[in-house]
Amino acid sequence: MQRDGGAASIQSVRVKKARISRRYMLGSAIGVLILCRVFTKVAFAPLDELVDDLENEGGVPESETPEDLNDSLFIPFPGTIKPIYQSPYRGSDPEWQEYVKFSKDVTLAKKVRAELAEITRRSVAEVKGGEGARILKHWLNIDYPNTPPPAYAHSGIEITDDFISWSTVVIDQETVLRIHQALFPIAVAKATWRFMQVLFSQDSEGKTKSIMYAHYKIPDPMEVKKTYPALASSDRKATEEKVTQARVTGGVGITTHTSNYNQSAAEQTQGSADKQSIHDGEKAPQTQAVALSVAKRNVNQNDSEQPERKRIRDTMLYKRLARRCAHAMFTFKFTNNANWNHVRVIPRGSIVVSGMVELETKLNFVTVQVLGVWDPKTKAFDIGNSVIGVRQTRRKKQTPLLR
Repeated sequence: MQRDGGAASIQSVRVKKARISRRYMLGSAIGVLILCRVFTKVAFAPLDELVDDLENEGGVPESETPEDLNDSLFIPFPGTIKPIYQSPYRGSDPEWQEYVKFSKDVTLAKKVRAELAEITRRSVAEVKGGEGARILKHWLNIDYPNTPPPAYAHSGIEITDDFISWSTVVIDQETVLRIHQALFPIAVAKATWRFMQVLFSQDSEGKTKSIMYAHYKIPDPMEVKKTYPALASSDRKATEEKVTQARVTGGVGITTHTSNYNQSAAEQTQGSADKQSIHDGEKAPQTQAVALSVAKRNVNQNDSEQPERKRIRDTMLYKRLARRCAHAMFTFKFTNNANWNHVRVIPRGSIVVSGMVELETKLNFVTVQVLGVWDPKTKAFDIGNSVIGVRQTRRKKQTPLLR
C-alpha cells in the first residue's frame, strides 16, 4: 500500500500493563491499617470496657466458671484451638497405681488378651465371608501410657445476662478430632475424585476393577500385559506353538477336509440352484396371495390398535447410564470406606492392648491387626475406641491370579 508516493511500513505494537507504583502500594497499606484500627476501635472497645467494669466489681465468683453458667452463650472463634500437653504420670498418681496393680495380676492379663481376641473373632464372623471364624493364634501386648492424652482449649466470646467476656473453654479430644475431620475431609475428596474418574471413563466396569486391584495391591491383568510385554509375548508364543503343532500333526488332513468341504459346498449350491429354478414357477402365485393377506391383516391391526409407547427405563441409553452410575457409586463407597479414619481416643488412665490375631475361616487364613482400650474402672473394653484392620489374607487353596 502506497500513500503520497511512499511505501507504508507495518509495525507490531505490544500493549503492556503498567507496573504498580510505590505510591499506590503505600496508599493501600495506609488504608488497610486505618480500616483495621477503626474495626478494632468499634468492635472490641465495648468488650474491653465491659471486662474492665467486671474486674473493678470483682468479676465472676470463683465458685462459678463460664461452663457452669446455664444461660451463657459461647461463640468460639475458628483457629483458636490449642493443645495443652500434660506432664507424665508420677508414681503417686492413681492411674499409675492401677497400672502396677494390673501388671501383677497375670490371670487378669490373660483374660484381657483372650477377651480382645474373642471380640476380634466376632467382628470377623459378622462380615461376609468370615462365617465360622475361629482363633488360631494371637500376639497381643499390653502397654501402659507414660503420659496422659493432651487436653484442648478454644477461645471465644462468652455472653450471659450479667457479662460479656473473652474466655477460654476446655474441650475434649474427640470433639477436636471430629472438627478436624469435618474441616479436612480427605477421604471424601479421594472418593469424589474416584467417582468422577469412573463416571466419565469409557469403560466404567474396567476402571472400577483397576481401582480395586490397586487398593488390594493385586496386579491388573490388562495393565500387566501393557507394562510387561514379556507376558503378552509369552501368550503369543504359546498360541504360535499350538498352531505349529496343529499344522505338523494334522496339516494334510486339514487341507483334505477343506478341499472336500469346498467341493461338497459347491455341489450343494448347484443342486439348490436347480431346485430353486424348478419350484419358482409353482410358488410365485402362492407367495403373492400370502403377501396380500398379510398386508390386509396388518392394515386392520394398525387401525384397531394404537402403537405402544416405549418407556424411558426401557431405552438402552437409560440402562447404560444406570450401569455407569452404579459402578461410580460403588467406587465412591469403596474408596471412602478404605480411606476413612475413625476417631480414636485413649482416655486418661486406660490400658492399651495391641497386636495381631490369626483367624481361620472357611476359605481363608486371616491375620487381623487390632488395638483395644481397656478401662480399669469399668473392667471392660471401650469398643468405640478400638481399631480392627485386616493385615493379611491367605487362601487355603491358592490359585494363580493370571490364567
